[in-house]
Amino acid sequence: MQPQSSNDIVQPSMPVEQTARNKNVWVAYAQWIAIITMTLEHSFHYLWPDSPLAPWTQTAGRTAFPLFAALIAWHLVHNTRRPYIYGLRVLVLAAISQIPYFFVMDNGKLNVCFTLALGLLAFATVDRIDKGALKLLAAGGMLLLALAVNPYFEYKLWGLLLVPAFAFGFRYRDQLISLVPALTICALINHAQISILISFLTGCAVFAVSQVNLDRAPIPGIPRWLRQSWYPLHLGVIALVVWA
Repeated sequence: MQPQSSNDIVQPSMPVEQTARNKNVWVAYAQWIAIITMTLEHSFHYLWPDSPLAPWTQTAGRTAFPLFAALIAWHLVHNTRRPYIYGLRVLVLAAISQIPYFFVMDNGKLNVCFTLALGLLAFATVDRIDKGALKLLAAGGMLLLALAVNPYFEYKLWGLLLVPAFAFGFRYRDQLISLVPALTICALINHAQISILISFLTGCAVFAVSQVNLDRAPIPGIPRWLRQSWYPLHLGVIALVVWA
């Protein structure tokens, strides 16, 4: 586990490892909310589009992408020493998911896991550079790359920038200005006013709740094998029903 940054406030009587575990408690809540709202939105949109619940599930689903981006960024900043291995795992998941995604979405884009993976790898690359001038140059290069390829990705340019923005906010969270990029992008990834509000409030909730120290989560976390397979699995089930 990556050592905590110097910005973390650790009580003298509490071991660093315990504080790190406490800081991760919010992750279980975020995982459940993201997976449930995503699954409901996709299920009603593609299987029961005429249901009166469909608009409500679509609105609730606006919480999912900001939560997934925040979870990726949190793990990148706090819980892994091998960001490129982490990024590779997300890319493998993206490649597997693209097959059912094609049959369900059929929009000519790469699925959202590719969006998350590219943002993850871009931040990890820039973060490895120590010199300020080179870091700015690398960040500019990554931005140009995102501008070039964004039409092929879900959520386009703003989606590609959301993981780096959340990671920046988590890394420098003691400075409130560092939260502005992620919160702004949370609003910009949507168009409808209610969706903009929900996505923005989701980003606010992430930064607020991730600061809270809890002894343990009252709900169990999602097993690793299930949360890693759920995206392609739920798309595969929807594809089978749609094409049956």
